[in-house]
Amino acid sequence: MLHSELVNGHGAFTFEVDRVARTQGPGIELHADRLHTGADRWDWEGDGITYQFLREKAGVRQNFIVHAPPAGHGRLEVTLRLTTRLRPVLGRSGEMLLLDPEADEVVLSYAGLQVWDANGKDLEAGMELESLGGSQWRVVLATELGDAAFPVTIDPISTSPNTLLYANWQAGTGYYGFSVSTAGDLNGDGYSDVVIGAPTTDFGQFEEGVAFVYYGRSGGIIGSPNVPDVTLQMDRANSEFGYSVSMAGDVNGDGYSDVVIGETHPFRGG
Repeated sequence: MLHSELVNGHGAFTFEVDRVARTQGPGIELHADRLHTGADRWDWEGDGITYQFLREKAGVRQNFIVHAPPAGHGRLEVTLRLTTRLRPVLGRSGEMLLLDPEADEVVLSYAGLQVWDANGKDLEAGMELESLGGSQWRVVLATELGDAAFPVTIDPISTSPNTLLYANWQAGTGYYGFSVSTAGDLNGDGYSDVVIGAPTTDFGQFEEGVAFVYYGRSGGIIGSPNVPDVTLQMDRANSEFGYSVSMAGDVNGDGYSDVVIGETHPFRGG
């Protein structure tokens, strides 16, 4: 069994590779007694599979390279056993998010799953999550092989969020983050900015809605993540301003990017 451990400020979580096989078929032998190391990379080579760790700016990338088609039928499945005190959930895009159970915020993600064959053809893949009780979880990286040419590379990436943005007002949830978009470079400093909608926020008027702008820089978001640089509002009840947000380009030709904010009830008063 292949074993790996990742650590950040919120503690460790371990992955053990339980099985690599077709849905119906015997598993590949997973013993990996040949270790190769280099700058920011580790390769374990076994019979029929190579297991890689690559340390990159985006996070820790894991590669499972399956060299030949396993016997059997069905999907190609890499089954992992996850042990962690964090709370894993599947996100809307199929990624696995690991939440701090006390703060209920994302501290790690296991995402960016990409699978391709020897010809560089992308293969359909997804992630599945099952609780085994306590701190134990089963994670399956499943790939539809079709007529794939081997070797096949299965490539998820583990990351910590660069910055956690959150609201800091006493007005219920406000659906903060209901809409999110890049804003382009609003302040002309050469870095892209972010706009976030909170369409049911009571910000002086009942459910008037608000949009928040955060300026970017080389290291991510400027300043405190709970204090936006610009707050946009309509000051009209029931508008749900911020229902949609988007970059608009340079609308007035002044050299700065602009944003467009949508609302659901522009003519409904309070």
